[in-house]
Amino acid sequence: MAFGENGITAVLLLTCSCGRLTDKYIVIKGEYKMILHSAEVRFEGGCPRLYVDGVETPPIFYALTDLQEARCRTELAQRNVKLFSEAGIDLVQCDWNLRDGWMKDNTFDPTEFLENIEPVTQPGSRTHLVVRLHMNPPNWWMDENPDELTVFGVPGEVAEDDPNRIITGDNMIARRVSLASKVWLRDAGKVLADFCKKLESSPHGGFVIGIQPACGKFGEWHWWAMQYDPDHGKSQTEFFRNYLKKEYGTVEALQRAWHDSHVTFETAEIPSYEQRNSPFDSNYRDPKSYQAVIDSHKAQMLVPAEDIIYFSQIIKESASRPVLAGAFYTYFFSSSKAVGGHLAADMVLKSPYVDYLGAPFAYGLAREPGSSCISRGLLESCRLNKKLFLTEMDQPPEGATNSAPGGDPAFDHVTIDLMRRNVLEPFTRGQGLWYYDHRLKGPEVCKNFGWWDTPVLMKEISKQQKIFSSYFQKPYKSQAELLCVWGVDVMYHTSGNGDAPHVCSDEVTAIEQISRCGVPHDHVYLADLPLVDLKQYKVVLFQYTGMLSPKEREYIKSKVLGLVPEVIFVNNAGFADGKTLSVENIKALTGIKMRETGKHYSCTIGNETVKIRKAYVPLLRPDDADAEVAALFADGKEPAGAVRKQGNSNIWYFAFPVVPSGFLRDLLKKNGSHIYCDKDLVIKAGRGIVCVHAPANGKYKIVLKNGREIETVLQRGETMVFDAESGKNLYQ
Repeated sequence: MAFGENGITAVLLLTCSCGRLTDKYIVIKGEYKMILHSAEVRFEGGCPRLYVDGVETPPIFYALTDLQEARCRTELAQRNVKLFSEAGIDLVQCDWNLRDGWMKDNTFDPTEFLENIEPVTQPGSRTHLVVRLHMNPPNWWMDENPDELTVFGVPGEVAEDDPNRIITGDNMIARRVSLASKVWLRDAGKVLADFCKKLESSPHGGFVIGIQPACGKFGEWHWWAMQYDPDHGKSQTEFFRNYLKKEYGTVEALQRAWHDSHVTFETAEIPSYEQRNSPFDSNYRDPKSYQAVIDSHKAQMLVPAEDIIYFSQIIKESASRPVLAGAFYTYFFSSSKAVGGHLAADMVLKSPYVDYLGAPFAYGLAREPGSSCISRGLLESCRLNKKLFLTEMDQPPEGATNSAPGGDPAFDHVTIDLMRRNVLEPFTRGQGLWYYDHRLKGPEVCKNFGWWDTPVLMKEISKQQKIFSSYFQKPYKSQAELLCVWGVDVMYHTSGNGDAPHVCSDEVTAIEQISRCGVPHDHVYLADLPLVDLKQYKVVLFQYTGMLSPKEREYIKSKVLGLVPEVIFVNNAGFADGKTLSVENIKALTGIKMRETGKHYSCTIGNETVKIRKAYVPLLRPDDADAEVAALFADGKEPAGAVRKQGNSNIWYFAFPVVPSGFLRDLLKKNGSHIYCDKDLVIKAGRGIVCVHAPANGKYKIVLKNGREIETVLQRGETMVFDAESGKNLYQ
């Protein structure tokens, strides 16, 4: 209790040791006035941790859609926010367009935004908001700045935006700002700064604890309508030329690299769609012929990363209190990795202004019952860089339709098993998530219900939150004994416009095999390898390393080879070095001689058959009498893999990018790893929890690290979750 001239008669701070958010307010002359709420990410106990108003809180959110019918002011949104609060989740993400308040003098009128959030930010509300703020400029701004818009390299009909949506038309040719526009960055930055400051002058704005700047396709920092070859406009051309100046320094160096005696920094043009997609015999672009294309992709990938950092810095510096700044970024799995990729992830991960990153789970077969449903981002790289990663739980209930968004009750058991598998994926890896009331399949959208607002599914979410609340404060240590290292530079040398590079064709198959090998596994970018404590791992698997600079190659040779028991290289590892394409580059990395072979679509590793979707060109296979044959192509004659000893390491090379689960399990077992299950079973373990998901019907024996054994019968797609010490089934 305090008294004074300012009229403050009481200050009430309510907190909860379990991390549940409670109210915080002051009483001024008999009226309740909200204090500005705060949030920050701290790296403690081995992982990034979320603190709201100084209280550690499970990093679990509920996210509303971008539909008009789901704005905070609607009955639909208020009902679902209340349901999630009753389930223990008080962190809410909502969408808003900066242009809906962007004034001619580059200030922000907060009236409409504050009216929108008012119903969920009343005194006594536990709700704390993160705003996914779309940075798109208003139409009048685009009218006044036509040179700052995206220019598409492929013609097409201009799409009309849906006035009912914030996210609309992004996958078609439409009038969109260039992500490289300096004028847009300047003006949007001013409006954003004013937005942040005006939040603090309103009791309702005080509930906003974070801002997620969003732009590009679907607000996810992909370039707009990638298949139409953005961006050849004035802004991106200027950015490209400035990139070339920084990269090459002199015109002479640029001309040598491009093999063009006429190009200058003032005349260099972004290669056309035809140049980027011209047919070539190899999956790899030879820098001698395609350096301009390679440079154009590199420059394009830098733009969204720089934008995210720029807007995040404004958010941090414009708020008088700690608030979160983050973005949809670092998408990796099931991403295009070309024009729409997030290949400059290292810049964002190293930025002090970015607190968190987010992405959905991998799409397609990875989400089917029995599959791994891995996060799209490389979560361990985020953790090593002390960033919080929030995976978006956007998989609809089974049998969901517009009339039954909560799914078919007959398949509730399937939905629940998938939910458990999905949410435990990021949680056991020391990260967080949000439940996203997304769109339904088909042309219609959910306008009257949320995906989970059925008693059965909300009861399940309440159970999940109780588990999170019981385990989130435990010290975190990765349980992985298998490390997967993923390169990005190969994408510049192999990528096609708008589509995933050919080297990614078997990505889902490779991940599924890794996920079923019997141990948890970590995933990091090649750039983060120096941050990794390699003593933890028995097997290191290098994926997407068809391009390695001489410096990267030497680092791997000196810091990994000879130290880790088993080191596996796949699919032309080191073939490109930035200047040449050569089998000698692979030998310099692995010590194994190589030669090119013809087209093959399957091989045998141990007793397991590996099949690929498309032929790799070139397909490089071992040709070394001093190395032991470790795999054969389907003809049974040509080697598809080999192994040689170096120091304390076995160095493996396989021509295909898929390494079967049984082979990995045998390697891990031979080197003393703890194998949770001798059969194929998706394993997720960490934070004191072990989660298993069955790829097939059968009997399974799960062995915990303390020796406890759990024998159970599982159906395909069934999920079970145990305490890592007691073996207790956490859902019973």
